[in-house]
Amino acid sequence: MTNLNMPQLGLIALFCLFFTHLNAQREEVILLNIQEIDEDRYENIRGFPFIWEDWQAGIVINNKGESVEAEKINFNAHTQTFEVKKGTRFIELATEDQQEVIITSPKGPLTFKKEIHPDLPLEFNQLLYKGASLQLVKSTEKEISTKVFQNVGKKVTVEQFVKRETFYLIEKGELRRLKISKKALLKELEQSKKLDSYIKKNKLKIKNDEDLVKLFAYYESIIE
Repeated sequence: MTNLNMPQLGLIALFCLFFTHLNAQREEVILLNIQEIDEDRYENIRGFPFIWEDWQAGIVINNKGESVEAEKINFNAHTQTFEVKKGTRFIELATEDQQEVIITSPKGPLTFKKEIHPDLPLEFNQLLYKGASLQLVKSTEKEISTKVFQNVGKKVTVEQFVKRETFYLIEKGELRRLKISKKALLKELEQSKKLDSYIKKNKLKIKNDEDLVKLFAYYESIIE
C-alpha cells in the first residue's frame, strides 16, 4: 500500500471538498426553485393535491440533460408541478427548467415528460407506454370542488380535491383521446376480437395501468 505524505493528503481532501461543492451547486441548479412553499397551504381542503400519498424517490432531468436524484419527490396534480421535500423544506421545481422526471417506483420506473406531443393540454404527462409506432399517455389533474351544505340553519362550505385522469393514444404522430373501458377500447381500436380474447385470457383489468400497458404492447404487436 502506498504511503501518502501530508501534502498529498491535503490535496486529496481539497479535491473532495471541491467536488462536493460542485455537486451541491449542481443539485441547487437542477432541483430547486428559489421560492419555498408552505407545507400547510392546503390544510383546509379535504384530500391531497399530490398523485401519491407517500413521497417517492426519483430522478430529475433538466433541459440540458443533466440529472440529479431526489430522495422525496411528488407531483402536485393541482398546480401541475413537481415538488421536492428536503428536511423541513418544501420546494417547487421550476417547470420551465425541467424536461423529465423518473419516479423509481417498486413496480418499475414511472416516466413523466414534457413535450410528448404539441397538442397535449398539460405540460407534464406520464408516458405509460412507448413503442415503435404508438405511445400511451396519461394526464392527471386535481381540481378543487366547492360544495355548500346547510348545518343547523348555517351554510357550511366544504372544499375537496377531485382527481381527473385523461388518457391519450399517439399513433403515427396523431393524438386521440381514449375512454378507458373495455367496451370503449374494443370499439375504438383495430383487431377488437383479438384484443377481447387477449383481455379474457390474461384476465386484464383495464383500469389498472400495468394491465393497460400490457394490452397496448400486445395491440401494437398485432397491428404492425
